[in-house]
Amino acid sequence: MTKPNPILERLQRLGLTPYEAQVFFELYKRSPQTATGLAKASKVPRGRIYDVLRSLSERGLILEKPVGGSPTLYEYPVWHKGLDRLRHQRDEELKQERMKFEDAYEELVTLLATVNREVEADYKAEERQRLVPVSGAFAQSYYIKKILDGAQATVLTNFTADLLLKYQSSFLDLQKRKVTRTFLLFETELPQVLDIVKGAEVFMLSERFLDSPLISAFKDRRPSMIIVDDEVSVLMLLGHSQDALLVRNPELLQYQQFILNLFKQSGERRVIE
Repeated sequence: MTKPNPILERLQRLGLTPYEAQVFFELYKRSPQTATGLAKASKVPRGRIYDVLRSLSERGLILEKPVGGSPTLYEYPVWHKGLDRLRHQRDEELKQERMKFEDAYEELVTLLATVNREVEADYKAEERQRLVPVSGAFAQSYYIKKILDGAQATVLTNFTADLLLKYQSSFLDLQKRKVTRTFLLFETELPQVLDIVKGAEVFMLSERFLDSPLISAFKDRRPSMIIVDDEVSVLMLLGHSQDALLVRNPELLQYQQFILNLFKQSGERRVIE
């Protein structure tokens, strides 16, 4: 059994067809060559070689050099330009695919929001007590933005500066809507998020807090929580940065508030003007 060529495999990952990858690699090894020579070296059928060469040429990955009275020569350009162009093209393709995926998801969420759902009264009461596992970064972002957008009165969070920046637009919208915001931050994080915490209550934590019994209880990890209107929260699961719980359970909400109050007691209160 022939062992797969790792170079050809990776060229295909970057968006080339198997035949394109074979011809591209043959020109990399020896350039320039004729179509006949490339068909023989790459084992691409003669009936397909010109289509493959045309595709590579149109994408700017190889150069086509007509020679008067002789067969056209095909040349591999300076290596880094060819590979960089291939990477750029594949990157653009993936961006377009991602945009289509995002658009489809947003459209689906919007359309589903217009559908009337019948929920029994008993289930509605039960739903307010439940914990919803949230798995994956995309789902996590959706729920965090959703509860922030629904905030009416208060938001309390000990999100890191990185997380605050990730959801910057939602936090800035809270600022515009005059929602009361409380942030628990380390002193070193404040300069990165001044725009986000402007007009809010901030409890500043020193680096000594990392050595506190509270942090040790969480196995040296800083638990990430956000509580909105004392009714709903998202709790990041320790050790799983892309997993979380959407919390509607009163008892667990009280526990989260207790933990965040311990953060408050360890910090210095400021109001950022």
